[in-house]
Amino acid sequence: MILRLAWRNMWRNPRRTLITSASVAFAVFLAITMKSLQTGVFDNLVRNMVNYYSGYIQIHKQGYWDERILDNAFPLDSVVLSGIDSSSVIKKYAIRIETFILASKGEATRGAFLCGTDPKLEKRLTALHHRLQSGGFLQDRGERDVLIGEGLARRLSLNTGDTLVLLGQGMYGSVAAGKYRIKGLLKLGAPDLNDAFILMDLLQAQELLSAPGMATGIAIEPVVPDQLEESVQSIGRYVGGGFEVMSWKTMMPEVWNHIRIDTNSLYIMMGFLYLIIAFGMFGTVLMMTNERKYEFGMLVAIGLQKGQLVRIVLVEIILMALLGALSGILLGWPVVYYLQEVPLHMGGDMAEAFIDYGFEPVFPARLNHEVFIEQTVIVLGLSLLMAIYPVIKSFRLDPISLIKR
Repeated sequence: MILRLAWRNMWRNPRRTLITSASVAFAVFLAITMKSLQTGVFDNLVRNMVNYYSGYIQIHKQGYWDERILDNAFPLDSVVLSGIDSSSVIKKYAIRIETFILASKGEATRGAFLCGTDPKLEKRLTALHHRLQSGGFLQDRGERDVLIGEGLARRLSLNTGDTLVLLGQGMYGSVAAGKYRIKGLLKLGAPDLNDAFILMDLLQAQELLSAPGMATGIAIEPVVPDQLEESVQSIGRYVGGGFEVMSWKTMMPEVWNHIRIDTNSLYIMMGFLYLIIAFGMFGTVLMMTNERKYEFGMLVAIGLQKGQLVRIVLVEIILMALLGALSGILLGWPVVYYLQEVPLHMGGDMAEAFIDYGFEPVFPARLNHEVFIEQTVIVLGLSLLMAIYPVIKSFRLDPISLIKR
């Protein structure tokens, strides 16, 4: 009975009900679209970034990230590898040994970043092979060829097929020196990396650095990237003590802080949006309460309990807010779905700049049902907050004085 009375009361003034519900629907639609676009863009950014080289998670020897030297490498024993292979949260991984080294041709010498990796595992994990500009990618384990960044090739006047000389320090102070044929050139998005990057087969790198069976890190893609912290904890239990398991958020705090700041900025904008809704709903509630004082007094006078009157008013306000929220969801769902399937594409020089940095020039949305539920709950919470005023007025009303007026 209360639900039926509240529904009929809503449509006694259809214009007011429609205007209030439309304002709520527009706000919910706007909030859902903005939040879904931001989530999609950040997910795409993170996916491009971690697939580019770093991976979502990395395993190192304890203390390596603070002091990235070869002396902090760890042996690839069966315990570590079996722990990774048996982990149910790991989808892909690549074993690497990384260090800084000198690269030279003739009298020209440049500092470089050397990465030794298993070619097959690396192709499964990252998109480095898609950055190949000339030549071919590493194919077999033990292959005595290297790939270098275009910037480094330009600095040393090198090209595919030329010989590169590497000189540096291996494990425990040993001398690392060798000559390698350049198999291909990579165009990397980060300028600093593009000017210094050398990719080599893992076995060849271990031999060069006098570090057989050693690695400095293992890059990982978890089965469920959204459950990043849970995956980090699970992998930590598998590999045991003596290792640090770090997510990309820990390794690249500047990127994570940027995402957090942008997310907080969006929440502030949405807060102002819902503040406007709250004032609109409060205005509606205020007018509704003042216009129906005589009606409320008459209902109480003929025997309707104040508690029942309060429930009718509460249900009426909630129905009005729910009507607006559901309308906003119905408007937002197809738009978000379309933007997920057909992302917004950037054009011109800005698109080329994104591509050069290894990122797709697209702005996809993400259809996340939690966003829709979250906005509905917020609107219902606001409606309950706005219902405080009529509830107090209903309990305090004096039916005799209201009827006399």
